Amino acid sequence: MADKVQMSGRLPGEEKNGLKAHDEEFLDVEAPAPKFAVVQIERKSRQVDDDTDEVKVGVRITAIEVLEGADAEAAAKQITKLREKRTGVVTLSGVDE
Repeated sequence: MADKVQMSGRLPGEEKNGLKAHDEEFLDVEAPAPKFAVVQIERKSRQVDDDTDEVKVGVRITAIEVLEGADAEAAAKQITKLREKRTGVVTLSGVDE
């Protein structure tokens, strides 16, 4: 089954794209440590198949800011907590996935 929600491949313009400030880190030969970010996502499109009534939507990132320091640490904990709540699968502390 195909995904019903698909992400646009475009990022927002520079003013709303905090990822641009980290370009050099990602361009370096050594991959940077994973980053955490706050993103704003909006629906870009909605399509309904006339034959099957299947609905598909496209979403886009309209703003993104990379978190650092204590904010990034808090986000790492929050993303784990939210994933556990959504999936019901608890991640053991100190164990890599």
